[in-house]
Amino acid sequence: MKISKIQTAITLLTATAVGITTLVACGQITKKSVSQSGAGSNSDPSQTTTYLTPGTLAVGTSRVDVPIGALPEGTLLKASNADDLAEFGLFDEVGGSKASSALLVSATATDGSATSEMASALTVALFIPQDAALTALASRIQRVQDNLCAMQKGKDGVLRLWRRSAMTVDAKLGGRFNFKSKWLGVFQFFYCGAMPIAGTVEVNSDGKTVTPSVAGRPIASCRYTESSGYSQCQAFVGLAFGDNQLLNGYRGKCAEASGTFGIDGCSDTGAMGTCVSGAATTKELAATHSGPALETDPIALAAAKSSYKSACLQISGNTWKEVGEYTATPLANQTAAAN
Repeated sequence: MKISKIQTAITLLTATAVGITTLVACGQITKKSVSQSGAGSNSDPSQTTTYLTPGTLAVGTSRVDVPIGALPEGTLLKASNADDLAEFGLFDEVGGSKASSALLVSATATDGSATSEMASALTVALFIPQDAALTALASRIQRVQDNLCAMQKGKDGVLRLWRRSAMTVDAKLGGRFNFKSKWLGVFQFFYCGAMPIAGTVEVNSDGKTVTPSVAGRPIASCRYTESSGYSQCQAFVGLAFGDNQLLNGYRGKCAEASGTFGIDGCSDTGAMGTCVSGAATTKELAATHSGPALETDPIALAAAKSSYKSACLQISGNTWKEVGEYTATPLANQTAAAN
């Protein structure tokens, strides 16, 4: 009888300390509010979830922070380690490699149904172990972390992708990176660079979807006007894995030319034509040349075209496309040709 009273007292004391958060078996929590602080522990080895504070889940070095009001009252939120998904094999075609273990984040509503989307974005933090595979990769690729991507298969079946630019470095643990997601499912880090990944939807730093890159369309471009009044639009169609540094250099050169960077594609509508550098490789760079807006002298335009075409073809591997001929080499073809 005394033991029963002691257990009851401990239960009441735990409820008082935790406030309005109800502890549930196996380290799970029924979230009623995350405005109070509290703690729970996991004594069941079959579960990997540990709750540090209400609204925070930790699985080893991985962490999920849930904002207030992200889930309806009574929703059961859970995180655990997960197996690698076959769908994430799509990184193989861009030479990517796995950077972290997979994490499953799931939620169950009070009626027992699975929840696939939050009312507001949670913050997912995954850890990259400093192992031999990373050391080998870093020996080949400078600033290897710039190539980091987060991949998720949502409960809705959608494959979502976060680039390194959509992440922040975790302040509490070196080697851990944070990103925001409104969608629940399996999350994992890969190295994928700047290459378009077919079949995915890209997500920005606010946790919102953005227009994805599409194979066969430039993924970065720079449009600027030269001092002579002629305009040029340069575009990268594909970048090899590890070439984020090249892309950053390209962005810098665009700024030096007072150009507009990031136009979604440079269509071949120029008055002169397009110079394609390294066609059918993973570094297809195209420059579309146009005459001055007010230029009416066909002889001057012909002379300019001859000059640009000659300079283009002086470089081995370059090809010249007449107006309307140029179309971007699809990414799959570029990769196949490079191999």
